[in-house]
Amino acid sequence: MERYKTYIVSHTIVAGLSDVTVVVESHITGGALITAHMASGYNREVAAFPGRVNDSRSTGCNELIRTNIAAMITKAEDLVEMMNWNKEKKQKAVQRQLFITLTPEEQRIVDLLQNKDSVHSDELLHNTGFASSMLAATLLQLEMQGLIKSLPGKLYRMY
Repeated sequence: MERYKTYIVSHTIVAGLSDVTVVVESHITGGALITAHMASGYNREVAAFPGRVNDSRSTGCNELIRTNIAAMITKAEDLVEMMNWNKEKKQKAVQRQLFITLTPEEQRIVDLLQNKDSVHSDELLHNTGFASSMLAATLLQLEMQGLIKSLPGKLYRMY
């Protein structure tokens, strides 16, 4: 029983700390699928390499892709693109309005992001006291206005 607890704890730690969980090969009942499902439950990115349909070691990856739990990747560049890690791509110039009128909720979030490199959405939720639905809507609005940027791992920063 103690070994089983250690096994589950290790899957939980990996799933919770990783920006992305990549499954390369797994049986349909493999331990990697436990980690992938936990990561998906934590709103983390999950990716998997597809395999031959008649190979038992590929059934887990193929199932993750089939059920849209994992994004399909076939090479390292797919992962770099998926996670927005490609520094070489030129970013589009964001057109900003000179005078933007912010709602009090938007201003509160901007104030929290102003002097930090990035802030996790859970920290924003805690510091603003907003309902999660209101926070999500306000963050989306600020992102649409070109004031903030969403980063992998539920992080946000000012443009």
